[in-house]
Amino acid sequence: NYTGLDRVVAWAGQRGWPVHGHVLVYPWANVQSSWWRALPVGEVETEMNRFIDNLAGRQRGKIWAWDVLNECFANNANEPQHAATGLLT
Repeated sequence: NYTGLDRVVAWAGQRGWPVHGHVLVYPWANVQSSWWRALPVGEVETEMNRFIDNLAGRQRGKIWAWDVLNECFANNANEPQHAATGLLT
């Protein structure tokens, strides 16, 4: 659901304010998504790219820059990691 994002971006645009998008992929947030947790290892990259394309594409020309990836590697062994990639999951 992009309603909140659409509203904020439109509000800033009406005022001529630049919008910096933060963040397209944030593993601690992604782990809350059941679709992300259920992905087979072979589909992680494809689905991550699709997610990024959908989100960034929706705001194309309205957001001047995006932070793409934030805090993607585990800091310690107690943080959940995707078995194949080592990324936080």
